[in-house]
Amino acid sequence: MDATRTGCYAVLSRVQPVLFWRFSMMEMRDVHLRYSASDGDIFPAMFRKAGLGPLIGKRSWGGVVGISGRGPLIDGGTVYVPEFGFINTDGEWDIENYGVEPDIEVENDPKSVIEGRDPQLERAIEEVMKMIKTDPKKIPPRPKDPVKTK
Repeated sequence: MDATRTGCYAVLSRVQPVLFWRFSMMEMRDVHLRYSASDGDIFPAMFRKAGLGPLIGKRSWGGVVGISGRGPLIDGGTVYVPEFGFINTDGEWDIENYGVEPDIEVENDPKSVIEGRDPQLERAIEEVMKMIKTDPKKIPPRPKDPVKTK
């Protein structure tokens, strides 16, 4: 069971001077930061719901109920109270205690990491290259230069 701080990897092509972006993207769940929670679980769920691209990596751990401190105790400790839950766009409680499954499961195994490899990133690059090949985005033609003398 793995979770991570989220990150989007995108292949971008910039056309000057019309700042138009062409991209394909996916969200990766990096095994090195496996214990993130809250937005680290919510972001991939909403990324999937928006249809932005596939999730690659491992399942997140499902900790989305947020806590807040209620002040210090006399012995120097602090009381934290769980109070912020997550409801999806269908009005249902989800993610908590389960997490978000990736579309493509890839483990960053210790041997690969020690060798300086990142199997999740490698698979993400492979997938985004497929996306570019199968669904190339067209760059719109350059518009006429604006007339600023009138």
